Amino acid sequence: MNEYPLSERRWRVPGMEEFGTVAMARVHDVERTRHAIETIVRVVGNDASESTAGGSQSLDRWTVISLLGGVESLCDYLGYVTEAMLEQADHASVSERKRVWRRRLLANGLLDELRAT
Repeated sequence: MNEYPLSERRWRVPGMEEFGTVAMARVHDVERTRHAIETIVRVVGNDASESTAGGSQSLDRWTVISLLGGVESLCDYLGYVTEAMLEQADHASVSERKRVWRRRLLANGLLDELRAT
């Protein structure tokens, strides 16, 4: 049960750095997608709760199924964007570790010794 993705510690991913660098455009894509999902859920939820109370005509079944299919597609897109951000952050963290290691070697005067061998 501890290895199930929804029950793991929220901000910790084994084998990944705690911080990473990602493109802000991807973050904005996630934000826009979240707003789209929220809007679709609100439309379907309002229809389910208010159609009988307000006397208005409810959404037909095809419309509800299409809206829920849209949410599923948006979730797939979120998965794609998240995967791209994780890859970018991992690549950036590897590059940053190399830069830090190189700076440490330079500071200790060891880089020239390594180049000589």
